[in-house]
Amino acid sequence: MKKNSFAVKVPLCFLLCLLYSKALGQPDIIQLYDTIECLKIGKHVWLYEDKSNQLTIDDIIKLGADDFVKSKIDAPNFGVTKSTIWSRIDIIRHSDHEFLLAQLFPVVDTMTFYYPDGLRYVNKKSGWNFPQSHREVEAQDLIFKIPASPIDSLVHYYISVKNRIVILPMSIGTTKSIIQMQHTDSLYYLFYLGMVAMLFLYNLSIYITSRAIEYFYYSTWVLFSILFFMNSKGYSSMLFPEQLSFIMVHANILSSLGGISILLFVQSTLRLKENFPSMTKWYNIMLGAYLIIIVSSLMHRFQLAANLSQLTLMITVFLGLYSGIVIYRQGHSFAKYYLYGFIVTLISMTIYIFIFQKVFPFNVFTSNSIIVGSAIEMILFSFGLGAKINTINKEKLLAQETAFKALKENEQLVYQQNISLESKVEARTRELSLEKQKSDDLLLNILPAEVAHELMEVGISEAKNYTDVSVLFTDFVNFTGISESLTPQALVNELHICFKGIDEIIEKNKLEKIKTIGDAYLAVCGLPNKCDTHAQNTINAAKEICEFILKRKQDGGLFEIRIGIHSGPVIAGIVGIKKFAYDIWGDTVNTAARMEQNSEGGKINISGATYNLIKNNYQTMYRGKIAAKNKGEIDMYFIL
Repeated sequence: MKKNSFAVKVPLCFLLCLLYSKALGQPDIIQLYDTIECLKIGKHVWLYEDKSNQLTIDDIIKLGADDFVKSKIDAPNFGVTKSTIWSRIDIIRHSDHEFLLAQLFPVVDTMTFYYPDGLRYVNKKSGWNFPQSHREVEAQDLIFKIPASPIDSLVHYYISVKNRIVILPMSIGTTKSIIQMQHTDSLYYLFYLGMVAMLFLYNLSIYITSRAIEYFYYSTWVLFSILFFMNSKGYSSMLFPEQLSFIMVHANILSSLGGISILLFVQSTLRLKENFPSMTKWYNIMLGAYLIIIVSSLMHRFQLAANLSQLTLMITVFLGLYSGIVIYRQGHSFAKYYLYGFIVTLISMTIYIFIFQKVFPFNVFTSNSIIVGSAIEMILFSFGLGAKINTINKEKLLAQETAFKALKENEQLVYQQNISLESKVEARTRELSLEKQKSDDLLLNILPAEVAHELMEVGISEAKNYTDVSVLFTDFVNFTGISESLTPQALVNELHICFKGIDEIIEKNKLEKIKTIGDAYLAVCGLPNKCDTHAQNTINAAKEICEFILKRKQDGGLFEIRIGIHSGPVIAGIVGIKKFAYDIWGDTVNTAARMEQNSEGGKINISGATYNLIKNNYQTMYRGKIAAKNKGEIDMYFIL
């Protein structure tokens, strides 16, 4: 059998139904003519409550006429019940048009439509337990095609409903009229859905940008409200994939999640922990109640979940209303929006719950009261959020103004104190800067610049290996004999003049002075900064030193100098932690010392290693292999 698909979107709004019935003296029998478009049949059905939930269609057929009770209202309402409700519909068809039977309250677990097929009754089913692909007609409401029957013949049809809440607003009409009715209802709901979807997206975007938790709770509440009303109106069966059809029977979970969100939202926005701490325990109790409802629904205790849900939602509204009154009386004007919102919700929810308690009839106004109230509440709460933010901003502005005023009052005093303090700081800073400059200069005089900077910045300087340097050793000929004829002061003065001149020559030729020991002078080229001409630089310095000492002797100086040079690798670093001493170690240093010991006054003695580096740039005289202490025979050369 081909199924009809009812679209949700339509361009026009049609009249719900043309209420029309012709009984011809038989007011309880529904007679279908060509002129009938849509007929509410609530007052034309016979009802039977099966409290045992065990009766079959065969048992129902055997019941007597007195066992059924004729309905007196357009939407028979049994409220929250555990019973199976049977309806008998008597129809005489006077037309061969196709007619549909529509159940306009789709909150039904299982609805079974029985019709005669020969000598027996067969059935077709719909409801939350059946996804759209298993229904005879795809629509948000529960719709059955009334099978063709002999013209002018009376046919008894039966409907059984198993659900936690049983309300039966049923209509019979042509396919066109039922479609129009569905489309009209869809337009109302789409208007609501569009409005609340904008509220959801707007507040969710604010949460994403501001990370204010109130907007997250608000957005979550709106989302679960949308899902709940989609479910209660039957749209979830059309929009959700079949894999998620199980959600439909758990409507109480959706309402509970919405209730949890609104509790968290109110606690956060009204700042109950600060403004009304005694109320928070009741909110926590209600959170526990919602969890019980969720567990009950998951255990398929639907009647229990439905009754608890109605009670818990009402208590939540009262708590929110009372909280709004208290916070508003404390002087927080933004709380009035929550007060108004909960008043509207209380009215709309009372009307909706009283439908299930059979106090109010089920009609277009009462059944949609909860949706209208929800929309108004969402708008008011959104205004409340905005008002709260404005209040917070005003409080911040007032606090800033107060702080600024206090700051202005103390500004002059602070200004004077700052001037005095700045003066002292500047003076002390200058003193520290001078002292630091002195210590830095002293350190730079003791250590190579790179090592000194490293020591000042990180506090330590690790020893490093240098693979290619030239080491220069000098000492004075017959220093001991000459010094014995001089006073200490005269000796020190002469050494100072000589070493000062050597210091200038060493610095000029980019050598690094290492140390002096008595009359000996140690320097190196090629560290800490690499120098490709270290050998040439060292020999140039040595020649200038020889010339300087010679000229000094001609002017009355006392000493002759001998110089030794060797090239190779060394290790250089700082020795000790007090009175820093930068030194070099390695065989290259020892060999350079042997070169100096085997030199002569006024001459520069170099090793074969140094000779190989400078042989193309200087004139030399090969001295042959000369025995050096602990070194064996070494090739030695004089620089000419």
